[in-house]
Amino acid sequence: PQVTAITGLTDADVAGQRISEEEVEALIGDARLVIAHNAAFDRPFVERRLPRFAELDWACSISDVGWRELGFGSSSMEFLAYKHGFFFEGHRALIDCRAGLEVLASRANGSGRTAMALLQENARRNSVRLWAEGSPFDRKDLLKERRYRWNPEARAWWTEVPEEEHEAELEWLAANVYGRRRPLPYFVVTARERYSRRVPEAYPADAPRR
Repeated sequence: PQVTAITGLTDADVAGQRISEEEVEALIGDARLVIAHNAAFDRPFVERRLPRFAELDWACSISDVGWRELGFGSSSMEFLAYKHGFFFEGHRALIDCRAGLEVLASRANGSGRTAMALLQENARRNSVRLWAEGSPFDRKDLLKERRYRWNPEARAWWTEVPEEEHEAELEWLAANVYGRRRPLPYFVVTARERYSRRVPEAYPADAPRR
């Protein structure tokens, strides 16, 4: 099986094992931030099993650092460890976490700051998910070039921008898509919702507009 090939663990290894919610609660303690390497995958899975994690802020040690923007060819933990000068035997939870801490604590990323500092700064920044409701069909290629994505449920193109760029994006839409300013639905994303299923793909009926 694929999982065994990756981790070396077999069904026999995990037979009779369970995750203790009480131990997890004790482990969380007064934590304010959960960090995962690929949080968009981990967060929904963890929250389904342990709802307490929905009450915490989350950050991603891939997206919230921006490794590719820093010139790294890959954001896999094995590659990052290699580029930071160490190797580890992956796919064991504790070892993976320790490797992640080593990478996050390092300044060897070209920014002059630790990766943890970059992660915390980006995780604190709110973003805005914005839907270009009712955009003309002949503007679709322009929206795609600007990295908007199509949502068939909402029947609208959408993007997500830093909150401080919301107004500028609305002005761009007015100038390049609609020919005028019009109120468009949006959703403010904070670290409490980011990477979770609570960030809507289609805008809610009661979504605020601006």
